[in-house]
Amino acid sequence: MSKKLRFILFLMLLSINNFIFSQKQDDVTINISSSFDIRKVSSEYFGNPDLWPYILKYNNIKNLSELKPGSSLKIPKGKVSKFLSKFTEANNSFQNAVKIGSKILSEDLLAKASNSLQQAVSQKDLFDYESADKSLDESLKYSGEAYRRTKEIREKTIDAIISFKKGNVQKMFPSVLKWEEAELYDNLKENDWARTLALSNANITFFDLSQIKLNENSQAIIQSSKFDVIDNKTTTKVKLEKGDAFAMLLNSPKKKFDLDIKGVKTKINSKYFWVEKGNKSTKLSNYNGEISLQVKDSSVVVKKNQGSVIPDGGFPAKPKNLLLSPSLISPEELAKFSEMQPEFEWGKIKNAQSYWLEISRDPNFSKVYSAYKNIRNLSLQTSGIEAGVYYWHVCSVDSAGLPGPFSDSRIFIVKHDSNKPFLTVEFPSNNLISRDSKVSVKGKTISNCNLFVNGVKVDLDKDGNFDKKIELSEGINKVEITSKNETGLETKVYRNVFCEVNSELKLIDKINGEIKNNTSLQSSEPLLQLSLKTRPLSRLEVKNTEGNWSSINYADTLGNCEINLKLEKQVQIFLISVNTPAGYEKKIEISVVKKNSTPKIFFEPEVLTETNKETLTISGKVENVFELFINRQKINIESGGFFKSSQILNKPVNIFEIKAVGKEENSLTLEKKVLFDNQPPQLRSYDLQRIDKNESYYRIIIKADDLTQLKSYSEITLDEDGAYRTEMIKYSKEKNIYEGIINCGGKTLPRIKTITLEDLLFNKKTFEISK
Repeated sequence: MSKKLRFILFLMLLSINNFIFSQKQDDVTINISSSFDIRKVSSEYFGNPDLWPYILKYNNIKNLSELKPGSSLKIPKGKVSKFLSKFTEANNSFQNAVKIGSKILSEDLLAKASNSLQQAVSQKDLFDYESADKSLDESLKYSGEAYRRTKEIREKTIDAIISFKKGNVQKMFPSVLKWEEAELYDNLKENDWARTLALSNANITFFDLSQIKLNENSQAIIQSSKFDVIDNKTTTKVKLEKGDAFAMLLNSPKKKFDLDIKGVKTKINSKYFWVEKGNKSTKLSNYNGEISLQVKDSSVVVKKNQGSVIPDGGFPAKPKNLLLSPSLISPEELAKFSEMQPEFEWGKIKNAQSYWLEISRDPNFSKVYSAYKNIRNLSLQTSGIEAGVYYWHVCSVDSAGLPGPFSDSRIFIVKHDSNKPFLTVEFPSNNLISRDSKVSVKGKTISNCNLFVNGVKVDLDKDGNFDKKIELSEGINKVEITSKNETGLETKVYRNVFCEVNSELKLIDKINGEIKNNTSLQSSEPLLQLSLKTRPLSRLEVKNTEGNWSSINYADTLGNCEINLKLEKQVQIFLISVNTPAGYEKKIEISVVKKNSTPKIFFEPEVLTETNKETLTISGKVENVFELFINRQKINIESGGFFKSSQILNKPVNIFEIKAVGKEENSLTLEKKVLFDNQPPQLRSYDLQRIDKNESYYRIIIKADDLTQLKSYSEITLDEDGAYRTEMIKYSKEKNIYEGIINCGGKTLPRIKTITLEDLLFNKKTFEISK
């Protein structure tokens, strides 16, 4: 035998001995006595009396009756100890991955780790420690990978990253000022921009794992994101330039998140809210905690499930309660669809103007698959949903455009039915742009099926191929391809085709009509808003002739687009370039003349019409105003157009003439009438009459006067045979009296001892009634 062969045999024998030795080290052999208690043995060696079934399983014993005194029993002490240690290790590894942020940045790996860990728990409960051990190894592997990937991403993250994207997401750096495609996990530093285009959305995750979800056609700038190493504190500030977003924060004393709303100081103590930046206002819906909004000395607190609208340069509106979430009707929980176009239905909510529907692949809706807004009906037919497990929920939107909280979610499953006919559409692709008025619909199905394109039957060749030319109309065309087998089962595929045959582009404004070359517009505001309509998905670039201002916008799938023209002088010339997806281009030069700006006055709060205070504060904000007068007295206008004035009320009826003089010497005059009443109501008369001689019922009538308005009830004290009682008498506006019926059980006529009168300004007096 060669030396090499002898050496290999030696190593094999050594490994076998080591295995046997380790097995013996793991096992403890005990003798069964007459007082043997297997639960005590399990508690002694495993630390848990309920693990005794594993002892039987390890010794191939099926039931306790097989345990006989004098026989021996192996206790797998080492094996169970190692397994429980590994179980603790796997659980700690999973928690560490969660803490570092893997739930957001490595969700796929963390989900695998979670599934393996849950499987290990189930196997452990069945005392299948061998299988559970393998599941723990898998959980450790995936949670370790999730931890390392998340750590690597966060170490590379300076301020924020794009942690999720769907569709077209772009970024722009202040040093370059050019939009470019943003990739998943791209870094965003201070003053970097991010935006989503049509049919797109993105999640931006910050260093402290707070997130904002940008919905389609939205744009945000990372104003600041700082980490204080000494204090271990993060501070983040974001400005939403346009569109809307959901914010999911991890607020704590060590984490501060600010939302930049021009002229408004925000204090956010909420973990979940929605914000939208429109052309003239900012809207906010809060779903957790509270958010404080302050302008000058005026502030409001938006509590949980409340919303507010903040006009640009104005004061936040009084918070209003958000609408309730709708009840979900269909599909039911865990409903299965073999089609790719499930229909969703929900219950009606009173005063709802529209509804939003979100479909996500995860229960937290952190990665939204599809979002549908401005749904006017109580149902929606979707299309093109791939096979998989999904979650859906719905919210109601009120007349102010504020979305309420989303409903609880439901799960549904799309599983393409193999019994349904096979159908593939090779052309056109979805959202195809065509310059031709016709398009070929090509694909393949089973040869013995009937195929229809937009309801028209199409012939198949012997292999099931089809090629059908259809006419297109200008704009969006919806194409439905249906394959139907002999049993009536159908498979449907939908395609959208945008047709652009006509090279002559039109640009239509909602107010001014068609915008042509050399069109002249007028505006009294520094920003002129145009609500335009053109070819769907077109790119609109606007710039002034000075070259110091420009803006790029995109039309949606219906061709709608809103742009704001910034006016810096009396006559401003703008160049508008429209580029369609098919490559057509139109360039227009327009002029905007700045006409006299109309003075505007906004009162905050509204001027009181009645008060019991001798001093009245009139405050608010003016726009396009050079001078402001109240009763011919000049009022100081502070920076930003804010004003505040205290006026003395010295007579019951006070008239205030508020005059705003514009910069072009035009003016606006408003009149406010204020009633001053600090005197209590006057008691004119009272009467107590028995209404039935045989009963103890009495009618009370009280007449009173007040400068403003009496309260709805008057409190009276009655003396009934020496016993006192209090009654509330209701005021009748029709009769201008307090009137009521009382029941007195005494033998003598009750006496009115006191009458208390109060008006709506809290002026109050109690009248003592003598005998």
